[in-house]
Amino acid sequence: MTLGEIETWVGGKLEAFKLRMRIGTTAEDDNLKQMLTSSAMTLIRLTGANALDDPTLVSLIFDRARYEYNDALDEFMGNYQVEINMLYVQYSLGDDADDIEPETG
Repeated sequence: MTLGEIETWVGGKLEAFKLRMRIGTTAEDDNLKQMLTSSAMTLIRLTGANALDDPTLVSLIFDRARYEYNDALDEFMGNYQVEINMLYVQYSLGDDADDIEPETG
C-alpha cells in the first residue's frame, strides 16, 4: 500500500473521524490527517493488512489516532494488543483463514 493510497483514504475518512471525535471545526484538519495517516501506516505495518476497507482495521486506525490526539499513544498498544494480533493472524494466513474449522470434541 502506498502513501498516496493511504492519504486518499484518510481524505475520505476525515469527516467520519471528526464526527466520532465530536470535532466540528476545520482548524485541526491537517493535524487530524497526519494522525490518521501515521496510524494507518503503523497498523498496516503491524498487521500486514492490505485492505483499508476492513472494519476492524478502520476502527483500530481511528482508535490509535484518538489516543494520539489525547496524548495517550503510549497506552494504545497494550489496550489493543488482542485486536492487533487477531488482524495480524488474519492477514498472515490470508485465504487460508477461511479454511480453518473449529475443533469439535
